[in-house]
Amino acid sequence: MASSFSHLVVFHSPTIINLLLSRNINMKTIVETSLESDVSPDAVWAVIRKVDGIDQILPQMVTQCSISEEVPSVGTQRYCTMQDGTQLEEEILILDDEAMRIQYSVYSDALPFKDMVNTGTVERLESGRTKITWKSEFRPEGLSADEAKEMLTGMLKQSIVGYESAAIQ
Repeated sequence: MASSFSHLVVFHSPTIINLLLSRNINMKTIVETSLESDVSPDAVWAVIRKVDGIDQILPQMVTQCSISEEVPSVGTQRYCTMQDGTQLEEEILILDDEAMRIQYSVYSDALPFKDMVNTGTVERLESGRTKITWKSEFRPEGLSADEAKEMLTGMLKQSIVGYESAAIQ
């Protein structure tokens, strides 16, 4: 039986791979932070799952927020205005009630983070506590990876605390 591929070429060059790694070319930076809480995972997930209302959960960061669908689902757009006037457009990529997981892309020419994808998870721990985790993958632009990580870690921590506080109310 004839193969549909007449040639298979495997290109492996340690020099090129090392060059790409040393210059951080096309590699995403990852920031992840978590918080354990006594608030029930269902209550936290209910707040996150709404997708809308970020301006009330994080008023110190977001002044306005709206979504494109009344009932959020994959593909829903979220539009946010930050305190400094920066406009964000986000698209829901994953909204999984069973896994209590949300993933969304973030678009804004004003941010120093490009190709950004954020993932939030809520986990029921054996201890009865709840673990809320937020992870962001992005390419820093205009600042170093370390500066970007420091900036984003603070924002992610504020987000988690905001979700936890909103779930208590």
